[in-house]
Amino acid sequence: MPRFSKKRVWSLFLPTQEHDLRALAENDHASNYLWERQKSFHTKLAQGGGLMPKYILLSKLTTEGRKTVRERPNRIQEVDREMEAMQVKVISQHAVVGPYDFVNLVEAPDNETIIKASVELGARGTVQIISMPAIPIEEFIKAIKK
Repeated sequence: MPRFSKKRVWSLFLPTQEHDLRALAENDHASNYLWERQKSFHTKLAQGGGLMPKYILLSKLTTEGRKTVRERPNRIQEVDREMEAMQVKVISQHAVVGPYDFVNLVEAPDNETIIKASVELGARGTVQIISMPAIPIEEFIKAIKK
């Protein structure tokens, strides 16, 4: 495999024109791999997706939490903004009927971030949260085929 200068390797990770990446890909296997990753990144962004892992949060209000929501329903949206300050972006949120009160789909940079946010919110005594990583079906099928 050819050696790369630091400048050339770094430039492969920067967003650039597709034809520039294709030209690099024709030169060697490493550039081809990086071009495919870059193309995948831009495709995901164009489709409205991100590269951050997604998580499902199942939330159950405590007695205190139910009182808060009854008195201040907008508090739910305030908590969403607080989560964003903790680097957790709420993608969608749904109130549900059953053993849980809310189901949220969120993005976070890593497991540690989602754990910290879940513990912080749970420590307030108004909600109990179960956090689960959400694996896209394509990745799930790919993992099974390996």
